[in-house]
Amino acid sequence: MSSPTKVQVARKVQGQARKPGQAVYLCKRTMQNKARLELADYEAIKHWQMQLDRHRLKMSKVAESLLAYTEQYLEYDPFLVPPDPSNPWISDDTTFWELEASKEPGQQRVKRWGFGMDEALKDPVGREQFLKFLESEFSSENLRFWLAVEDLKRRPIREVPARVQEIWQEFLAPGAPSAINLDSKSYDKTTQNVKDPGRYTFEDAQEHIYKLMKSDSYPRFIRSSAYQELLQAKKKLENTLDRRTSFEKFTRNVHSFFRTKEFMLMMHKGLIGISF
Repeated sequence: MSSPTKVQVARKVQGQARKPGQAVYLCKRTMQNKARLELADYEAIKHWQMQLDRHRLKMSKVAESLLAYTEQYLEYDPFLVPPDPSNPWISDDTTFWELEASKEPGQQRVKRWGFGMDEALKDPVGREQFLKFLESEFSSENLRFWLAVEDLKRRPIREVPARVQEIWQEFLAPGAPSAINLDSKSYDKTTQNVKDPGRYTFEDAQEHIYKLMKSDSYPRFIRSSAYQELLQAKKKLENTLDRRTSFEKFTRNVHSFFRTKEFMLMMHKGLIGISF
């Protein structure tokens, strides 16, 4: 919005004012309005500059997170890093999927548990190892509650009310055998939800417990000797298997070469001599 010039101000004053005093008043008021408009324009520009700077900072953080995520999970992408034994998406060999579902996880799976708590929780063996660690510290009630609530969400609706009461009595009722610690807000909300039980009755309580585990239990598990020793054991086993596999591949290649027509032709021409 353009501000009025001095000439425009003077003409406006002359047109509106009939007395000298009124002319002075109108002139001052018009100049004050001009100053207010200039200040408003300045504040608007400053506001949008701040908004642009803030969003630019956020985009840089997003880019950094995306790059870190890509680097971290690079070796788990079968199209970027060919898996061993083969890529099941472009072949008929399903061994890779069978290994991923095996109860004996390889080094890659165990390593992945350290990327975040969700990685450990979604792997059946990872959940089991996490639970064993917490049981060794006599602090497994939080994870058992979280798992019970996850199971509740998948229950048939007819079983939900009874299961809600079981979870309440085990973890939240006064004198519960496996009592968990909740903040007052989550506890009050859950107490109200139990009166009308559903699959998401414990949603607030579960979210609170998840944050507690993520900030306390999970870091202790990743730093624990149990996890580190398992990771190192799997790594040594993988190295041994890799050396054995490489030797077997070399042996098969040599054996295949000895059976080729090219080798037989070279033998016939006397280009290769073999003595026993």
